[in-house]
Amino acid sequence: MISIIVPIYNQSKYIDQCMKSIMSQNYKDIEVILIDDGSTDGSGNKCKQYVENNSNISYYFQENSGVSVARNVGMAKAKGDWIAFIDPDDYICDNMMTRMVECHLEYKDADIIACACYAFNDNEKHINPFFEKNKIFNSYEEKKELLKQLFNSRYAQGKEKKYTAIGVPWGKLYRKKFLDAIVLRFNKNLRRMQDNVFNMKAFWHASYVVYINEPLYMYRIDNISKYHKHNFNNYLMDNYLYVQAERRSFIESINNTAIDDVMNELYLGSYYEIIDILVSYVFNSLNPDNKNGKRRAFYKTIYDKNGFYDDTINNINLKSYRSFKDRIIINVLKSRSFELNYLFWNTRNFIKGIVDK
Repeated sequence: MISIIVPIYNQSKYIDQCMKSIMSQNYKDIEVILIDDGSTDGSGNKCKQYVENNSNISYYFQENSGVSVARNVGMAKAKGDWIAFIDPDDYICDNMMTRMVECHLEYKDADIIACACYAFNDNEKHINPFFEKNKIFNSYEEKKELLKQLFNSRYAQGKEKKYTAIGVPWGKLYRKKFLDAIVLRFNKNLRRMQDNVFNMKAFWHASYVVYINEPLYMYRIDNISKYHKHNFNNYLMDNYLYVQAERRSFIESINNTAIDDVMNELYLGSYYEIIDILVSYVFNSLNPDNKNGKRRAFYKTIYDKNGFYDDTINNINLKSYRSFKDRIIINVLKSRSFELNYLFWNTRNFIKGIVDK
């Protein structure tokens, strides 16, 4: 049996489409666990309607505690051999569970089975593969490919625009005994990237991971724009540094040699994190801090107490970037000068503000 966990917070607009796709699955040996994370928009009432008419659907309400807690509660309630996560604003193709089970029957020892997705909204729909073809990740060398994309979402994603990467929890089947054996749950202290940390550990400890290059999951991209418009987020730095600590600790724990290529992807991914912090927090036009406050935040970022981003700036490989813009940004960062960065990012914000008008 597959236990499908749906964490819900104020998604009344999309729940019906999500639930109908689950109930339309060709594979019927499923239970559906709806975890309402304190919704206030009527989502709970919609969930209860499905529970009344379907014996394999259960509903649980919790005070708003975040998606990690909701997923963890669902995992504790799950009775199936496999666990799948679906976000309530997304939906799945009718044959998704059938194809995933078929894959399990072919690769009986796999602990994780993953698929590609469609990225969509009301106006567009794009296939978003994570790798170019079907792949089995078994040996350390093979699993390094997964780590590289977890650390740098652009890795192996091709030149076409991609909306997400392999680190998401949805579009996968996880063997429940495997997750319980390694006592793996989502980190409730992370507001972002908790799924990336979860999968870093899951991928590594799995007997092996199977990826089928078929888009079986429908990933709604309307709601990701808030991350790409660089709204003001003062929690980003602490969140990213926590993730960095988890990643560095993990790399030390696996105690393997020849990880230079993995570290290079970590540096590349970390570079984009630094940019996100500077654009969405330190030099964001909505940041209420004065110049001295921004100076403190800037140096706290590039000289964080664990040295993660200082290490990144020291080791970032300019040859990895063909973009003239990235080369300029990296050189500005390498200067370690607040005044130069302050001038650069404020000039950029000014020009971008004119262009966006």
